[in-house]
Amino acid sequence: MVDLTDDDPIDATDIEPGADLSGMDLSNANLKGANLESANFKSANLKGATLDGANLKNANLDGANLVRVNLTGANLRGAGLYNLDLSHAILDRADLTEAFLHSANLSGAYLYGANFSMANLRHANLSEVNLTDADLTDADLRGANIYRAKLDKVTIGTSAGEYASLSELKRQGAVREPDDE
Repeated sequence: MVDLTDDDPIDATDIEPGADLSGMDLSNANLKGANLESANFKSANLKGATLDGANLKNANLDGANLVRVNLTGANLRGAGLYNLDLSHAILDRADLTEAFLHSANLSGAYLYGANFSMANLRHANLSEVNLTDADLTDADLRGANIYRAKLDKVTIGTSAGEYASLSELKRQGAVREPDDE
């Protein structure tokens, strides 16, 4: 359920878990700490929205505009984030375990301490992101663009305890960097 009958700005009290918000303009909405589990945000405009600490577990955000959105500490476990724009978004300490980020644009995003365990990042644009202290255990990075990404203290490995270096991942075609300009 969505209650947008008031003239006041949209906030966490207006939206319930499982709500259908597909195609809606929620730009600059304050949804800090909101429980939006399983909500449908397909093709919605959330540009500049505040969603830090929000629960978006299993939410569908496919094709949504999340440019410059704040998702600090948000729960995005199992969320559908296919082919969406998260450029310059803040996802520090966000939980993206098993999230589907295939072909997503995360260029310039802040991903400090984010958990991407078992996430699908195939063909994602991770250029110029800050992945310091991020966990990429069992993440699928095939075809991902990590050009100029900050990768300090990143955990890259498998649940079997095997760890791979970036050069090994490049050799296997798991990540790519654009040709020199």
